[in-house]
Parts: sequence; structure tokens; C-alpha cells
Amino acid sequence: MTVLGLLMAIMLPTYARARATSEYGACKENLAQMATAFEMYAGENGGIYPNRADLIVPRFIAYMPTCPSVGIPNYRVQTWAYPHAFTIYCRGEAHALAGAPPDFPQYRSGHGMIAP
Repeated sequence: MTVLGLLMAIMLPTYARARATSEYGACKENLAQMATAFEMYAGENGGIYPNRADLIVPRFIAYMPTCPSVGIPNYRVQTWAYPHAFTIYCRGEAHALAGAPPDFPQYRSGHGMIAP
């Protein structure tokens, strides 16, 4: 039993980090899909991006994606130089176990995915 306990103590943190890294990647994919929907919205609105994420649902994206780490729609939009630029990010420390700083991942118009 002691050997099994030792193996579990070694493997559980590794498994948790691997899962967190996978969830971080899925979250980045969600941001990319949302950014595509923002571009589609702008294409139909004279180049003006939406200032709220709910404006892209359901016309440009079927539903608001959920962050796999927290299980809720955890995405926020920040517009700057509105209406011509935006940043979408996963708020808070949902991906800290994957090594991401707060409010990451981020997708910025004109730049794509932003590395922490």
C-alpha cells in the first residue's frame, strides 16, 4: 500500500498540470473562435467591432463558449481605439496551474494570440 501511495503522490500533480495545460489550450481555441466571430461582425458593420461579446451570439457564433477551467463563460472584451480594436481575455486566475498570469490567455485584434 505504501508504494501505491507514493506513486499516487508523484503522479497526481503531474496529471493536474497536464490537465491544466490542456484546458489552457482549449481556452485559447475558444478565444480564436470568438475573434473570428468579431471579425465577421465587423465585416457586416462597416469595420466596427462589437463592444460586448453577447453581440456575436447567435448570428456569428452559436453560443458563448465556456472556459474549460471554470466551466462558465469567463471571457471579457476590452475595446480600445473603439470601434477599431479589441482584446478578448479569460478573466482571473483560471489558468494559474498551467503557468499563465491573471487575465490570460488574450487575443488582440491586429496581433492575434498574445503570449504572457
